[in-house]
Amino acid sequence: MKRGASEKYVLDNEQMNELLKMAQTIEDRLILQLMVLLGLRVSEVAHLRADWIKDGEIRIPRSQPCNCSNCQGEWRSKSEASVRNIPIPEGIGKEFYTFLGQSPEGFHLSRQAIWQKVKTMAKRAKIRVRGLSADTIYPHVLRATAASRLATAGMSAPALCYIMGWASIEMGVHYISIAKAKEEAHRQLKQILH
Repeated sequence: MKRGASEKYVLDNEQMNELLKMAQTIEDRLILQLMVLLGLRVSEVAHLRADWIKDGEIRIPRSQPCNCSNCQGEWRSKSEASVRNIPIPEGIGKEFYTFLGQSPEGFHLSRQAIWQKVKTMAKRAKIRVRGLSADTIYPHVLRATAASRLATAGMSAPALCYIMGWASIEMGVHYISIAKAKEEAHRQLKQILH
């Protein structure tokens, strides 16, 4: 089913917090946080391993050997822009390091299993996103939510593109322009109504 651009379905803070509350295990919580806070792609989460972590960063490689059914021997990042270092926030660091210490090979989940986990948690959280039915929240919405949150917080277009692994600066500009338009609309509405 064609859904359109993911930024149309960005979760608000309340929805994001409700979704995070639905994580019943450390694994579920980390999967959600890696996507909704750091903007990792489903494929990156599915293939993340302890050897990606160095000096407090997730270092996404260009490729790595993989024996999952999707990769046929080698996982490859989406593009050269996808090869990047993402700082691990303090808020998730302790759990993240504990998890990878116990599971150095990562989550042992397929992209489809992660997709299903996200949909199941969103359904339990009763998240309703305009334009999507209740059971069609999909992982890229979490990535779009991360991009939107970073843009709203004031991240520059080049920095946003780097963190998200986008090759085109236009994507960063796009998310920032949406964030600025929303901020300006709220400011103007408050001014008009007061």
